[in-house]
Amino acid sequence: MSGASGPVTAIVTRRIKPGCESRFEAWLEEVSAASTTFPGHQGATVVRPSDPAHPEYLIVFRFDTQAHMDVWRRSPVRRALFERSAALAEEPPQERTLGGFETWFALPGGQVVRPPTRWKTWALSSAAIYPLITAITLGAGPLLGPLPLPMRFLITVPILGALMTWFVMPVLTRALSRWLY
Repeated sequence: MSGASGPVTAIVTRRIKPGCESRFEAWLEEVSAASTTFPGHQGATVVRPSDPAHPEYLIVFRFDTQAHMDVWRRSPVRRALFERSAALAEEPPQERTLGGFETWFALPGGQVVRPPTRWKTWALSSAAIYPLITAITLGAGPLLGPLPLPMRFLITVPILGALMTWFVMPVLTRALSRWLY
C-alpha cells in the first residue's frame, strides 16, 4: 500500500483489560493529540465499546497520503505511546490500513468504523459499476465509437472512477449503511 496516493485511514483495534479503562481513556487523549502534530494529519476518531460482548476500542487515524501515514507510524513518539499502552491491553493492537476502494465505504464525515465484509464491498461495487458503465457506454457510444477500444477505455474509466468516488458510493453507503455495517 506504500504506493497509494490520496487519503489513507488506519484502524487500530484495542481490547482493554477490565479496570484499565480510565487510564486508557487518558492515553487516547495523548495519542490523538500527538498524531495531530504530524504532517498530513486529517483526524483521529475513537469509537468506544458499546457492546459488552465486543469490548474493543477502535482508533481511526486519517492522513492525506500513505507517505505521511508512514511518518506517523515509524515515529519514536508513536512507538513510545503504543509501548506504554501495552500494559493496559489484553493483547497487542490489531491494525488495518484502508485506502483506495475501501475508502468508498466511509461513513458520512469520513469515519470508517469497521469496514464492511469483502463480499458486501464486492456486491455493492458491482451493483453500482454495472449500471454506470452501461450508461456511460450507451451515452458516449456515438461520440467514442470511432476511437480505438483502448482510447475509449482511457476516457470512460476516469469518468466511472470519479462518479463512483464522489457521487455513487457516498450515496449508496449512506442509503445502505444498516446492511453494510
